[in-house]
Amino acid sequence: MGEYLKNSYEDSIVKFSVIIPVYNVEKYLRECLDSVLNQTFTRFEVVCVNDGSTDNSLEILKGYAEKDSRIKIITQENQGQGVARNNAIEAAQGEYLVFVDPDDFLDSEALEVINKSFSDSAVDIIQFDYLVCSEDGANNRQRVFKKRAKRYFNLNLLNDKVFNWQEVGKKSIEGLSLFCWDKAYKTTFIKENNIKFAPTKNGEDHLFSISANLLANKILYINKSFYHYRTRLKSITNSASIESFCVFKNIELLKQFLITNNLIEEYKSSLDEYVSSVLSWHIANIPQDKTDEYLDKCKEILDPENYELFLKKIKTQYSFWENIFSLKTIHKNGIKVKDLTICGYHISLNVLNKKRILNNVDNFKTICFCGFTIYEIRKYEHLKVKSFFGSLIFTKKIKTSLRFSKEYLLFEVPIYKTIQQNDIRKLYFCRKLVNEIHVSDLFFKIYLKKLKYKYDDVYILHSNSGEIYLFFAYLAKAFIKKNQSQHPLFVATQKYHIDILQMYYPEAKYIFIDELRLKTQSDVWNMPKHRYFILFSGNHFEKVEKDIKNSEIGRVHYLSSMLKTLNLTEEDFSKPEVAYSIDSQNVLSKAIDKMKLEINNFVILAPEAMTCEDLPLTFWQKLVSELKSRNFDIYLNITNPKNYINGCKNHKLGFKEAFFLAQKAKAVISLRSGFSEFLLPTEIPNISIYTKFRRKPPNAFSVAKGIEGFSLLKMPFVDKNKVCEINAELYKNEDELVKQVIDSLEIMLNKKECLL
Repeated sequence: MGEYLKNSYEDSIVKFSVIIPVYNVEKYLRECLDSVLNQTFTRFEVVCVNDGSTDNSLEILKGYAEKDSRIKIITQENQGQGVARNNAIEAAQGEYLVFVDPDDFLDSEALEVINKSFSDSAVDIIQFDYLVCSEDGANNRQRVFKKRAKRYFNLNLLNDKVFNWQEVGKKSIEGLSLFCWDKAYKTTFIKENNIKFAPTKNGEDHLFSISANLLANKILYINKSFYHYRTRLKSITNSASIESFCVFKNIELLKQFLITNNLIEEYKSSLDEYVSSVLSWHIANIPQDKTDEYLDKCKEILDPENYELFLKKIKTQYSFWENIFSLKTIHKNGIKVKDLTICGYHISLNVLNKKRILNNVDNFKTICFCGFTIYEIRKYEHLKVKSFFGSLIFTKKIKTSLRFSKEYLLFEVPIYKTIQQNDIRKLYFCRKLVNEIHVSDLFFKIYLKKLKYKYDDVYILHSNSGEIYLFFAYLAKAFIKKNQSQHPLFVATQKYHIDILQMYYPEAKYIFIDELRLKTQSDVWNMPKHRYFILFSGNHFEKVEKDIKNSEIGRVHYLSSMLKTLNLTEEDFSKPEVAYSIDSQNVLSKAIDKMKLEINNFVILAPEAMTCEDLPLTFWQKLVSELKSRNFDIYLNITNPKNYINGCKNHKLGFKEAFFLAQKAKAVISLRSGFSEFLLPTEIPNISIYTKFRRKPPNAFSVAKGIEGFSLLKMPFVDKNKVCEINAELYKNEDELVKQVIDSLEIMLNKKECLL
């Protein structure tokens, strides 16, 4: 133990209360306390709650407290970490709360960084990253909050660092981590809102974390990792697994919190997902003789539909593998061990060891049996290696932008190897080339050989809706004519490809292959009898992104890049002509009746996009309110039910039906997407909002370049008075952006020129 001086900090306001619940952790407690007391920032107290420890933990605490007056000790009977932390919060004197588990530890600058980050007095929570380490404290690997948050956040707003969960979150209760120790909290915020840990011994921090996340006015994310989370095999009694039943109490408390704060309706869908997830996770720890009781309680807490989905989920996770092969953690004679089941035979063992190690050079995972490696996987930048039973069998995968290779080795001797480069796949056996296959040959044998169609060229539709629409609306006839295709055959890989094809090329012959995966960079395969055109390959998109990024603003448009790929010019453009469909009109009429859509005065809203990052639902909700105040009815075009906006009409429509519906609309307001382009020929007012483009380095580019590179105004045959493009980044907040959209809409509806 280091030498710490009593009263070593100034008699000023205590900035931090570091809360440590302690229960039978004598092996790790000293390292934890040392890491806290050695902080470069010294104005803190350490509130340690001894939760009825039966080992030497309390004596260790007393020894440290004698040498450093910053340590306060609270003693209680064993009631779990939740009660321990609640008692510590009541006793806390610091402005901010930091939670540390007694088997974890901090970097020395942690409190100093957090203190600087609380410079904004309005911030209630600081979220940071953490490091996961092995039991000996080594082999740290980073857990980055930002990566986990992609499915829950509008990251464009999150990048501004200070955010509000309810504004940028996607109505999920679990987007921020459910731990308490990867955050720091303002004490007054916690106490004034009476935010508590669940008084249970399992999953107690979920209630606290979710409550704080939803109630916080401001949350600050800092890209720092100074908390070390230790993974270890904990020894717990068999009855401890029964403590998984605590989950039902935790769920009830969470429901009560949402009801009390009038959030239950808003987060009902997310709550159902969360409940199903935690219930299915806990069932793995339930003793076999308690499984029926657990499932009965699950049935009580879930409605019938969600209970059936829950059963399907756990059957998928456990039932099949339990009959064939399964590896579970169970509790036996008070010890947590591994249970290995092979074809119904159980082998209980605590000698099965699994390791995962990450560093800058290598990423590998091993599984050992009695010290012998039975499985290992290693990942490098472009290489993935698997080995079975020591060095007996190896498989290697190499992937670069030019080739794809897979190799099998026996006692490190290459037995079988494949190399793919563009359209050619070479096969080696014992280092000798035994076969050379053209991917196009293989494609023909698998998919086309039995077709009765008469065709010469094959056009494989291999991209998203925007590119496919542009091709068929403007360029298909010219491209087919240029290539002298007498009998073209189209291969659709998405169902919406068929819709677009039938709208602009109704006489075309096509087939649908929904499982097609082409590992090729070639745009054209040439064969004696047939040619294969891929619309559009990975090469095309890579070139478009590089051109837009590296060019001056306004110099490159992605439609011009498409012309280059197809070897066409602007003279080859043809004006879109949509084939009339009685069937689609009938389907649409029924949908309109079912929705009760005010067909003479409605606006289409399209908040989803593959290209641009999402705008928060709060923005769309505000926009809907403004449109409603002007007596507009609203049709909401979405594919994900989570993006539903209150007050809108919605019905799943195909591309054809959506196009015919748009012809009756007053306007379309959308996040920039293929849908924006698709509705241009309707000639209704088209307001397209641009946000940050979903591009990763090195091809990332600014919103301004994105607007110029994908501008609707540069499309052929476009009435520029009917198109308005808005850069969302230019507006300080949602209200200003909503105002701009409404103003633009009114200008366009009054047939005035749209000026931004």
